Amino acid sequence: MKKQGWILGIVGIWIVLTGFIGLGPDAIFWSNMLSGFVIMRVAMDLSRGKIIAGWFALFFGMWMVVTAFVPGFQAAHRLLWNALVMGVLTAVTGFVSLSYEATLPSYEVNHSG
Repeated sequence: MKKQGWILGIVGIWIVLTGFIGLGPDAIFWSNMLSGFVIMRVAMDLSRGKIIAGWFALFFGMWMVVTAFVPGFQAAHRLLWNALVMGVLTAVTGFVSLSYEATLPSYEVNHSG
């Protein structure tokens, strides 16, 4: 889980930094800011073992892939590929953390004494 957290932390920082490059309209800047900060927060939660954060990583990874096809991204090919690669990396990391949860053993608690 900590490895996924570190990966997402780096991805989140990168996405925030790409918002400051100034290669597209303001909507791209704010999308990158929101996505980057949320992904960094998700990374902290995954590093602490909060597996539910994988759902947020999966969602925001897909969000980055979808926003890559916004016309402003298509005008700047570097932003398009950056959003696609970072979105896929984020979504895959979220999926891996969710599949990790599915492989954990479940323990039943016997409350009858």
